[in-house]
Formats: sequence, C-alpha cells, structure tokens
Amino acid sequence: MARRKNPYHVVALKNYDFKDFKAVKSSQTKATKTEQGTRLKWTSMKWMRFLKNEPDACFFKYKVVLLDKGNYYEGKGDTP
Repeated sequence: MARRKNPYHVVALKNYDFKDFKAVKSSQTKATKTEQGTRLKWTSMKWMRFLKNEPDACFFKYKVVLLDKGNYYEGKGDTP
C-alpha cells in the first residue's frame, strides 16, 4: 500500500455516473449574450443548470455564497 497513514478513499463509478454534454456544448458555447442583452462571462460563472424540459436553455449564476453548512445565498453580486 502506498499510503499507510491516510489511505485514499476510492469510490467506484459506473457508466451512468458520467454525462455526455456534447450536444449542449455545440449549441450553448456559441452564445455570447443573455436574453436581457448583457454579455456572457463564461469564465466567471459559478453555477450552471441544464433542464431536461428546456434543452435549449442554460441557467447560470455568477455568485453563490456559502452562509453556513448546507445553506447558500444566491446573489447577483451583493452579499447577504
């Protein structure tokens, strides 16, 4: 064993644990503006959500702040 004091915790993954986002990539990465007309900042996005019932939409947030364990504040730049 390579690490005697703190051994690695290994989690076996199945094929359903991996998602294929090729279709999303081809349709979404060309987007440069939001519906409101503001420029997208892809590298600043902290949270992204894709819904099965809205395949052409990408929901995102630029800021998500951890308040305490398990509770998040979802703001647009302001802190709570």
